[in-house]
Order: sequence, then C-alpha cells, then structure tokens
Amino acid sequence: MTDYYPVISHAVTALRENTASTRRALYDRARAVLTAQLRERDPPFDKKDFDRERLALENAIHRIEQELNSINQIEQTLAAPQTDAETETQPPQQRFSAPVSTGVADKAKISPSKKILTVLSNIAMGGAGLLLLALGIIIPTALVLGGALIADKVLHYLVWPVVIAFLLCVVIFLPLSVFRETRTVSAIGFMISSYVFGASAWFAGLLGSYTYFGLVGTVLALCFFGIGVVPVGIIGALVHSDWMAAGLLFGGLVLTFGTRAMAAWMMVEVENDQRTYRPPQPDSAVIRALKYFFSFSGRFNRANFWIVYGIAFLMTVVPPAVIEIIFPDNSAINAVVGVWCILWFASIQAVAAKRLHDLGYSGLWLLAYFAVYVAAYAALDRDFGVLTLLVIICLGVVPGNKGANRFGDEPPNSGELPTISDRELVPQ
Repeated sequence: MTDYYPVISHAVTALRENTASTRRALYDRARAVLTAQLRERDPPFDKKDFDRERLALENAIHRIEQELNSINQIEQTLAAPQTDAETETQPPQQRFSAPVSTGVADKAKISPSKKILTVLSNIAMGGAGLLLLALGIIIPTALVLGGALIADKVLHYLVWPVVIAFLLCVVIFLPLSVFRETRTVSAIGFMISSYVFGASAWFAGLLGSYTYFGLVGTVLALCFFGIGVVPVGIIGALVHSDWMAAGLLFGGLVLTFGTRAMAAWMMVEVENDQRTYRPPQPDSAVIRALKYFFSFSGRFNRANFWIVYGIAFLMTVVPPAVIEIIFPDNSAINAVVGVWCILWFASIQAVAAKRLHDLGYSGLWLLAYFAVYVAAYAALDRDFGVLTLLVIICLGVVPGNKGANRFGDEPPNSGELPTISDRELVPQ
C-alpha cells in the first residue's frame, strides 16, 4: 500500500489560498487521478488492492485535515489573550460609549416614524374593513328593497308578456320546431320566452321572499346561503300555506328552464340538420309567403320593410275591429281574434328583425327596445307611442349595408317574396 501523505501534504502547502474549499477541490482532483491510474495499470489490480490504495489516499487526506485543525486551534488559543489585553487597555469610552450612543440616536430617529406608519396602516386597514362590511350590508339591502318596490309595481305589467310568450311558444314556436327550415326561429323564440318567464318569476320570487321572510331573511338567503329568490319565495309560500303563490312560482321555474332547455335542444337539432343537410325541394307560394311574413332570418331593405310592415299592421288592426263590430262580446270569437293579433304581432317583430339584419345588427336588439319601453312605462305610468313611432321611422329610413353581411346577401329592390337565404341552409 502506497503512502500518499507526502504528495498530498506538499500539494496542500503549495496552495496559494489554503481554505477548506480549495483543499476540497485538491482532494477531489487527487481521487480522480488515482482512480484513473489504478484502472489503467497493466496488469490491473484486483478489487481488494484497488480499494486498499483508495483507502490509503483517504487516510492521508484525513491525517492532513487533523493536523490543520490542530494548528488552527493553537493559533486561536494564542491570539485570544492578546485580544483581551488590547481590549482592557482601551479607554472605557472607546469600548462602550460610541456604540451605545449611536444605537440610541438611530432608535430615536427611526422609532417615531415607524410608529406613525404603523398606526396609520392599522387605521387604514380598519377603515377599509369597516367600509367593506358596510358595503356588504348596504348594497344587498338596497338591492332587496329596490327590487321589492320595483317588483310591486312591475309585476302587474308582466302578466300580459308572460301570457303572450306562452301563447307564442304553444301556437308558433312549438309547431315551427317540427320543420327543418324553421327550427332556428323556434330556438330563438323559446330562448327569448325563457327570459320573459325568468324575469317575471324572479320579480315574483323577490316580492314573495320579502313578504314572507322580511328584509333580513331575504338578504341572508341571497348573500350567505346562496339561495335564489324564487326558491326562497316557494319555501315561504309553503311555510305560510299559500299554495297558489307556491304553484305560480314553481310554474315560473318550470317555464323558464323548460323553454331554455327546449331552445338548447332546438339548436342541437339545427346543428344535426346542418351536418345531414339535403337540398330542399322548391317552396310553394304559400311557404314562401309564410317565410316572407314570419321568418326571423334574412334581410329586408326599406321597400320590403314598408310593404310587409304595412300589411302586418293592417292585419293586426282591421280584422279585429271588423269582427268586434260584427260579433260583439263573444268570448270564443275574442279568443280567436287574440291569437290572430299575436300571430301578426310576431310578424311585425320578424319584419323589424330582418330590417335590423339589413343594417348589420342582430334582431335581439328588439329586446332592448322592449326593456326600455316597459321600464319607462312602469316608471312614469304613461304610454310612449312616440318612441315606437321613432323606432319605426328609423328602421324604414336608414339605408342598409351594401352587399352581403353576416345575415345574408343584399335583398332585392322590390317587394317580391324571397325564400330563406341560402347562407343559413349551407352546412357550416
């Protein structure tokens, strides 16, 4: 077994900076060189001799480190009394006065500002917390109170929109869902009707929950328990044995989510129809006329708008007036007249939607007009026929887009009966 102590000791002594890191690097280099030399030896060492040589190197490294540690301890022992003697010979003011006085001065300078900043930050955080707490109480309270007051005034006027939407769903949108070409119109009609049912059910639920549980109960149910006003209203009606109110609120939920599910199913059917599209047979004159008056797809220019709107308006006003004169106070005839007026009212909306398409806007903007009209009527309790007249004039005067847009090709300049645009029949 070779003695590696002289070689390693000489290499450590020759180091420019004798530190632990430099010695560790030297030892690693020595291990690598020894391992390479032992592996290249011819004839090669067996494993026992190989391990013996590496152990001899490790013993030499351990011996050198022990000697260096002993030397460092001796130097520290010799240096300690000298340092203590120098410290004792220094004047007391040099040893203690300067550091202590500097620390007190720094503390006197920094401490007040830190205290002020700490106090201000605590006040700001406390104020922000109180403000958030106040807003968390005030905003839900104002929403519940304001919503209850609005519901008390508006709910009476929502009866007719709900009845009309229900009749449209049964009489128009449900039959239109049977035909491939009109399923898109059916889906849009069911979706719009679901918002009408949902708005009326929400206002009724808010008013019911406020009536049965009061302000605190409604706020707690909405903000902390995450329960909607309609379920809260149903629970309150059941607790107070108001079976009629509970049934109406439950019916509102069924109509809302039922029509919405129907609209979603119709859209799925439309997508399936587009994937399995087959060219339709040429439409008859009757089908073309029905699409012309009642379809919500395609575009109408100004000429077509005035023609169809005039016909629909006359069909809404003249026949009911004549029937009223011929058959006064006849409930059966009045029911038929009501359905007739609803049909042609839908035609008027279809005409307006197609005119909006010609201007590049979605027909759903009609909902914004109805919302503004109903809100103004509910707030001021007066009819705004002037607003309707201005909307009709704008739709009939403003020129449409030139060329094709996202709703179809540019309509012809006459009042001919166009078919549904080929854009909507081509699978996407």
